[in-house]
Amino acid sequence: MRSRTVRVAILTLLAAAGGCALITGLDKDYRETAIGTGGSSAATGVGGGGGAVGCVADTKVACPYGGDPKTKDVGVCHAGEKTCNATGQYDACKGEVLPAAKEECSNGSDDDCNGQVNDACPCTPASMNPCFSGDPKKADVGNCKSGKQTCNMDGKGYGPCVGEVAAAASEDCKKLGDEDCDGIACSDALWAVGFGDTQQYAKYVAADRANGDVYVAGTFTGAIEFGGSVVKSDNDVFLAKLGSDGKPLWAQSFGATPVRDVYGLAVGDSKGQSVVIAGYADFGSGKGSRSVAKFDPNGKLVWSTDCGSLWNVQGVAVGSTGDVYITGDFTGGLKCAGLAADYVDMFVMRVASGAGNKVMWAKRFGDFDGSKYPQVGTGIALDASDNVYLSGTYQGQLSFDGVSPIAGGDKAGSAFVAKLTSAGETVWAYSLGTAYVEPYTPSVDRGPQIAVDSFGGPTVVGEYKGTISGTPPISNGDTLQHAFVAKYGSDGKPVWLKDAGRIDDPLVVNDPQDLVVAGTLVGTANFGGDPLLQSGSNGDLVLGKLAATGGAHVWSKRHGAMQQEQLRGLALGKSNYLLLTGFFSDPFTMDGLMVKSVGKGGLFVAKVAP
Repeated sequence: MRSRTVRVAILTLLAAAGGCALITGLDKDYRETAIGTGGSSAATGVGGGGGAVGCVADTKVACPYGGDPKTKDVGVCHAGEKTCNATGQYDACKGEVLPAAKEECSNGSDDDCNGQVNDACPCTPASMNPCFSGDPKKADVGNCKSGKQTCNMDGKGYGPCVGEVAAAASEDCKKLGDEDCDGIACSDALWAVGFGDTQQYAKYVAADRANGDVYVAGTFTGAIEFGGSVVKSDNDVFLAKLGSDGKPLWAQSFGATPVRDVYGLAVGDSKGQSVVIAGYADFGSGKGSRSVAKFDPNGKLVWSTDCGSLWNVQGVAVGSTGDVYITGDFTGGLKCAGLAADYVDMFVMRVASGAGNKVMWAKRFGDFDGSKYPQVGTGIALDASDNVYLSGTYQGQLSFDGVSPIAGGDKAGSAFVAKLTSAGETVWAYSLGTAYVEPYTPSVDRGPQIAVDSFGGPTVVGEYKGTISGTPPISNGDTLQHAFVAKYGSDGKPVWLKDAGRIDDPLVVNDPQDLVVAGTLVGTANFGGDPLLQSGSNGDLVLGKLAATGGAHVWSKRHGAMQQEQLRGLALGKSNYLLLTGFFSDPFTMDGLMVKSVGKGGLFVAKVAP
């Protein structure tokens, strides 16, 4: 009875003060019982009608959340609330937000209350994304550029792609840039660097096709700076290495002979470990004479072969195992190979890759009737099986192991093409006909050069006068020398023949599909596209790419200014990029790249897309 009395007393006091009926610690019956003016429950002795205990007006309390508890207070979801009205009673719950069945994409809110905003929507209104309508692999490659697309305000999709540059259906090699966005800007110069001054001459270039490193060789007087390497001389041979980006890595010079010159440069084997240079210099053996030397990629001498003073090396190549193949001409005896000439005969030999530089085999090819005419090997190339392909000039008669003896002219020179096995056995040999072909002249003319495609079909280039019988026959039509391009099948049979116009010392390389001919333009060249005209009086650089099948024109280009530019070296690099070298007398541009040196002119090295 005491507890009940106390509680009633408290309620009486609160009622008198107009307080509320929610008192902590009271029993449920009393928390919810109002002190009124009458009624049977919790009577106080004060009259009144009785009723429910009232709440404080405008008091707000949270309502129970009617959705998944995991979604409460996530995104837009939250519980509702109820408000105490003037009669002391709570109104119905209001303001509860439960998860929507799906996102409303236009408001940027988490309507389904899963913790992610617009996760089921195509996009967020006004947001921007890159776009490209073509092959995604071509986006932002070459000339192709991604555009921008803006999400519509309803969030249900993007607007049009704005600012996109799509891939062209085919490449236009006359224009700069990679229009079809395949990563190759055909015929474009990618970099071009100049070194030295007008007393420096680059003559050969070669490349490591595995990593893209570039080697260049030539002659110089004075000093040349290749990056941090400076070579000095009064008249020496230099060998320099550049990275695939054209930046110099090292350089060194060689001298100790009365006459210094370079006659060949090659890089080979599967790892690019063999760098072979041929010339008239002491390459580190202590013997200053005509020799062939092998270096490692760091410029360290591996071996040097000296076959005496009566041999001229005109071409070198490196096989898949690192063995070195050499061709040229000699008189008298070739002491390193045990060969003897009856006049001026050509030779070809294979030298082992090891430090002993053993001559594995050597062959002499010359007159078979005892006549006294010169035969000279000027070009050499290897296929994937290390079969040997030779080009050169001859007068009189020429015999290859008694196989296919070929006749020329008594005084006029002609050109030949021949194939040997890697063991030196003749497979076939053919003459280009009786037209006069420019013979080799040391330090002046290269003579016919050769390259071989992936199917074993060689291409020979050179200079000629008159008419060459072929498929079809060609004639230069005047008394000046023109360049010819002759394509042969793997069996040595002629496939096609072209006149390329007034190009001095043409060079050729074969990629797996096509071939590139380059040289010094001294008039008008024509590879089948628009004629290319010499800009100055002393020569320009000229390149032309032809399809191996049929010789169709792919692209052609001229580089040069009004003064002299001469192309002396051409090589195929990594991914079939072209490497060029030569010299120039004044600064000039290659596709907008300025080629200059510390002096007025100098030597240059350039990389061109195939």
